[in-house]
Amino acid sequence: ELKELVEQYVSKHRSTEVGGVFIGDANRFDMFVPIPNVSVSPSSQYEQRREHLQVAQLIAEMISGEIVGGMHTHPSGTVVSEADLKWLESTGHKFGVVVACKDDGFEWFCLDKKGRNQPIYWTDEHSEMVALLLAKKMGLNDLGRVMITPSGELLCEGDEAKELLMLDRDVYLVKKQLEGRYSWKQPSRKELSEKCGLSAERVRRAMKKIG
Repeated sequence: ELKELVEQYVSKHRSTEVGGVFIGDANRFDMFVPIPNVSVSPSSQYEQRREHLQVAQLIAEMISGEIVGGMHTHPSGTVVSEADLKWLESTGHKFGVVVACKDDGFEWFCLDKKGRNQPIYWTDEHSEMVALLLAKKMGLNDLGRVMITPSGELLCEGDEAKELLMLDRDVYLVKKQLEGRYSWKQPSRKELSEKCGLSAERVRRAMKKIG
């Protein structure tokens, strides 16, 4: 994982401040590019050369990404300070990441331009996992991935997703009420209207589509 690779790099330079930039999209970090510290006081300050940053920018363009955040370390383990906020402002980056070196590991801070700590998403899979957890809390069901072929055929992970896409919402709601019922126990249109929250006319049209 990218985070572990960055921490391995930082571990080799615990006595001085090191840093670089993260390349990615929005607040997702896909790649880290180390940039040498040219400060005259490297144990307490991190500075970059403009030409080094330009190389990182070229790398970002090559992979169709952008520099979304700058990073530097605090070898002494101190937390974010006012100086870090000024550093972020001077870089022009969307985020400023500070990695504080602790005895038992590292503490990460990701600041936006207002100095607020923000979550870091390292991969698309991580972002999807967070989205699915939020959806589950809201009582939503994941219908899986949906693709369409050049000929217009729908390819879905589940039959329910394909059915939902092929039928309009009214048909879908009515059909769910009819599933698993014997023909002599079918609800009336009035009952369907109440259960589905649809007008009698919309139920009639949905029933016509179902056949």
